[in-house]
Amino acid sequence: MFGFFALEAKKEVYFLCLNFNEGDSFTSVMNQLNTVSLSEYSIDDTPQQKRITLNSPLSAYLVSCTIIFDHQDKVILISYD
Repeated sequence: MFGFFALEAKKEVYFLCLNFNEGDSFTSVMNQLNTVSLSEYSIDDTPQQKRITLNSPLSAYLVSCTIIFDHQDKVILISYD
């Protein structure tokens, strides 16, 4: 049963990551991330950049989606690892 949830968590991260595009606003990204049920995200806001990392403990943090924003809170990079 745990394997099922781990797979679903991995798919949640993957498909959400595919939804993001360069130029998307921070608000739009947050609206989508607030729908997660098997994943979690963290926000790292530094003077250089704002970064969101989405991953899941159910998949042992083996997959992640990183979204980086410019100073106008627009997506400039999306990375799925």
